[in-house]
Amino acid sequence: MSETIDKWRSARWFSPLKWLVGFVIAALIIALLSPRLIDLEGARGVITAQIEKQLGRKVTLGSLTFRLLPTIEVRAAEVRIADDPAFANGDFVTARLVRLEVGLWSLLRGSPQLRGLELDSPTIILIRQPDSTAPGWNWRTLRPLQDPKGSAGQDPLDLVVRGGRFTLIDRTVDPPAESKYEGIDIRLDAFTPRSSFSLAVGLDMPGQDGQPGGRLELNGRMGPLDTGNPMATPIEARVTLGGVGIAALEALGGNPRSGRAGRLTLDTRLAGRLSEQLRIRGTLRADDLKLTTEKSAAPSRVPLDLSFDLAATAPGDARLVSLQIDHGEVAIGATRLQATGRLGLPAKSEAGLLIDLTLEGRGVVLESLLESASALGFGPPAGTKAAGTADLRMRLQGEESDPPRPSLTGELVVRGLRFESGSLPQPVEVTELKLTATPQELSLAPFRTALGTRSTLAINRFVLSNYRLRPILALEARTDEARLEDLLKVAESFGLRPDLRGAGLITLSAGLEATLEPSLVLTRLSGSGRLAGATLETSALTRPVNVSNLDLAFSGDTARLDKLAATIGSSTLSGTVEIGNFNRPRIGFDLQANQLSVSEISSLIRDQPGQPAAEAAAGLSASGRLTVGQLMLDGLTARNVETRISYRDRILTLDPLSLGLAGGTWRGSLRLDQRTAAIALKGRLASVEVNQLLSAAGRPSPLYGRLDGQIDLRGRNQSGDGADLVRTLTGNGQVSISEGKITSFDLMKQVETIGRFVNLPTGGAATAFRLLRTNLRFEPGVVRTDALQVTMTDLSATGEGLIRLGDPAVIDYSILARLSPALTRRILSGRSGRADDPATLPLEQSDQTPTTGGLSRLVGTFFTERESLVIPLRVSGPVTGPKFGLDAETLRQRATGSILENLRQKVPGLRNDPTTPQTDGTKKPSPADAIQGIIDRFKKKKPGEQP
Repeated sequence: MSETIDKWRSARWFSPLKWLVGFVIAALIIALLSPRLIDLEGARGVITAQIEKQLGRKVTLGSLTFRLLPTIEVRAAEVRIADDPAFANGDFVTARLVRLEVGLWSLLRGSPQLRGLELDSPTIILIRQPDSTAPGWNWRTLRPLQDPKGSAGQDPLDLVVRGGRFTLIDRTVDPPAESKYEGIDIRLDAFTPRSSFSLAVGLDMPGQDGQPGGRLELNGRMGPLDTGNPMATPIEARVTLGGVGIAALEALGGNPRSGRAGRLTLDTRLAGRLSEQLRIRGTLRADDLKLTTEKSAAPSRVPLDLSFDLAATAPGDARLVSLQIDHGEVAIGATRLQATGRLGLPAKSEAGLLIDLTLEGRGVVLESLLESASALGFGPPAGTKAAGTADLRMRLQGEESDPPRPSLTGELVVRGLRFESGSLPQPVEVTELKLTATPQELSLAPFRTALGTRSTLAINRFVLSNYRLRPILALEARTDEARLEDLLKVAESFGLRPDLRGAGLITLSAGLEATLEPSLVLTRLSGSGRLAGATLETSALTRPVNVSNLDLAFSGDTARLDKLAATIGSSTLSGTVEIGNFNRPRIGFDLQANQLSVSEISSLIRDQPGQPAAEAAAGLSASGRLTVGQLMLDGLTARNVETRISYRDRILTLDPLSLGLAGGTWRGSLRLDQRTAAIALKGRLASVEVNQLLSAAGRPSPLYGRLDGQIDLRGRNQSGDGADLVRTLTGNGQVSISEGKITSFDLMKQVETIGRFVNLPTGGAATAFRLLRTNLRFEPGVVRTDALQVTMTDLSATGEGLIRLGDPAVIDYSILARLSPALTRRILSGRSGRADDPATLPLEQSDQTPTTGGLSRLVGTFFTERESLVIPLRVSGPVTGPKFGLDAETLRQRATGSILENLRQKVPGLRNDPTTPQTDGTKKPSPADAIQGIIDRFKKKKPGEQP
């Protein structure tokens, strides 16, 4: 037995076996004893301090568990790593579970050393904010990145992140932008800032418009880190993008709202240092590409493919990353171009793109390029199909603009050019087009272009100068009986987009100069032409202009339009127009119109986006003569209008103005201020039907008759409602109305009722009058009248009061109605009643009858004056149905005066007349004092003496 044992011991396999068995036994012993040997809760503070020391951030650990095999691992639940307080008071990282790999002996000694860190589904908040030098990230203040020398004594750390999510908050833009990223996988092996380490990073990018966002991956080696100049950190890696959106990449780079779009697929390899030279080789494919930030531009339907070999450099804290392109091939569909030169890509959000490229191509197929041109910021509208070939050698230089317009130097020759689109009735064709480019201008050799067989245009000169900033076009063209819409489509096909749409026949031989941005503005014209059967539309006008005929003559900055026959809105115009100074149009005219609506004219000028109508018309001035068959102003219709018009600073003045109005005439002036909606009207009226005039505001008027007078009124009509204008009127006037009537009441009937008369000659439901005359004073919402006189057959009235304008209008008048002497005698001769009722006695039997017939005599609810019965009335309520009552205050004053006059005549010694002003400076006695004086005299009189 012992011999057998010795043989086992001497066998070569026994020695490692004994060590293996010993290790297993030791591991089992440690596993059994570990809860006693290792105090995890006691080690919590040590582990937390170790992590905080390595990261430089406050760390909170939840419950801890320990696992020995297959590695020594501590698991922590509910882990939180605090953010840098300079960025936020919240958490930088939160995770439900974190695995920490520690050294066994260091754990047994009670001073665990962290060797590995694994985060399962963490949430990370990345914050970028500006500071005094450059935009800063909250992750850059982690201790290993901030002070690599201070971590020189730390052991390498393995870092693993699985299924992470992070939110990127960019505070360098206003308002702050926020983007969310998911599917983050990170693996750093033996990471330490002081040496090279391997890394693998994967990131799901956010999608756009419901499309998947794609994935970004980076695999390779990196380090040692140079935190003072990150661009000096060496890297050797492979970067891939799988359908990643440009907007998501720009958000990562600090430009979250550029407006560019597209999906990128990239496979490239990097080697070197960006601060010195980083070599980049690979391929790129861009789908649905849109480089212009113009909102209306559609993405390209044709993908763009690039293959490249270039060197990237960004020394120090550079604003730009310089790309030296040694080889580049651009392919857009069948189009192939070779590119060499340099690009400067923005490394900071405030930097722009720099371009210095040379493009070359022979027999280049233009179809795909021109179809995608609008998405790249130039060329024909989106959706245009194009054909042709080109020979190209062109150098592009300059900074980024929007749309991109670098300076060009070189030549382009296009043959067999042809444009087609759904908006073109026939193709646009150009046999040969030769473009010569310099940094100052683009020029085309003379050529002819045709839209099928319908329209031909000869271009004798085409020069586009200052094209990078504010393009100026010099053009000489000729066409004969061409379709206007065809010519506009030709212009669009060549990348010109004038603010004009229309159709019609045009014959033209002219030259022009114009600025193209922000909109087409003519600066010089020469030549002549004719437009017929045309419809014109522009963004400056809310309605199209239809032109039956128009003869054109151009000279310098003046255009003369003769034999005009046009329609805009409901108005048909004819005559002559002359336009001078195209930048600030100055218009003269002699026009005739069938009809004009003032509200329609005010609505013709459309507010431009970012440019209100006040600015759009600020430079426009006009003056001339106008004859209108029918003019409509807030419900009023005038005929046979003749006036001189001036328009300046959005103020329209018609002076003098003569017109037929409501069967009569008006002579005066009208002023409309579009800035404040103010209206001023001044003039004379003659033989105007007053009912038709007053009912124009939309409410029927109870007043009829022929109106003569003069008015001077001002008001505002901000809402466009005629009633609103009426309520704001101020001013004055004098009017008289003849042979009229008031249909809302019968004044004679009211006199009969209130005076308790019978068988007066009433007029039924209306008050007919021969003449109504009054002064007017307009105040906001009120018309005051004084010196009111109404003359009827058997009655006349005087008074004063006001009309409160509203819905309905309300009146408040004090009126003295006087019956004619003949009617008064007829009434009094037939009047009878009780002897104790003075109000029913004949005038001769009344105790109040004075001895002098010329003085007033009071009888009940009326009094007599100069052989006429006078009834004081109070009229109030809606104009359409006012209420009548006795004016008690007027009657009381008359009664007091009558009593005192009778007493004065019957008492000879009573010299003080309370109705007569005193001349000796004494106080005028009141009626009560006068009566008391009379009583005192009766008490003092002697027997037989007359009081």
